[in-house]
Amino acid sequence: MNLVPGNLILNNTINSTEISFLDHSEPYCVCYVDMVDSTRVISEINKSDKIAQYYSIFLNSISIMVNKFAGKIIKNTGDGIVCYFPETSDHNNKSAFRNVIECGLTIKAAFRFINIRMYEMDLPDVSYRISADYGRLSIAKSLTSQSYDFFGPTMNLCKNKFKGCSKLHGYRK
Repeated sequence: MNLVPGNLILNNTINSTEISFLDHSEPYCVCYVDMVDSTRVISEINKSDKIAQYYSIFLNSISIMVNKFAGKIIKNTGDGIVCYFPETSDHNNKSAFRNVIECGLTIKAAFRFINIRMYEMDLPDVSYRISADYGRLSIAKSLTSQSYDFFGPTMNLCKNKFKGCSKLHGYRK
C-alpha cells in the first residue's frame, strides 16, 4: 500500500464522506470560553488526577452556565468550550440574545467562584477569556461523531477576537 500523503489525499478526498455539510446554513451566536496559559499551569501540576480535576472544574462550571442560558456545547477544545445559542437563529428573538449576554456576564461573574473552588481543591487559579459573535454558520456532521460542528467566518472571527481580548486574572477573596 502506498501511504505517501499526496497519494492518500488525491486518491481519497473526492469519495470521502467522513465530514458532510448540510445543504443550508443558519445564523447563530457562538461563544468561545478559553483558558489562558493552561499548558504552562498544568505543567506545574505533578499529579494526573489533579490535572483532570483542574480541567473538570473549569469545563463543567462553564457548561452548567451555558446550559442554564439555553446554549448548547459544540465542542470541548481541551482547555476551552465552544458553544452556540440555537434560539438566536431568529434575529427578532430579543430574549435569545439577552440570554447570550446574560450567559457571558454570568461566566465573567463566576470567575471568582471557580477560583475559590480551585483553591479548595489545592489547585492553581484559572484565567480565561470569553468571546462571542453572531453570523451565518455552515453546519457539518461527522460519521464518527454524534454531534454537529460549525464552520465559517463567524467561528473564525470569534476565535480571533482573543488576540485583542484581556484575560480575567485570578483572585480568591
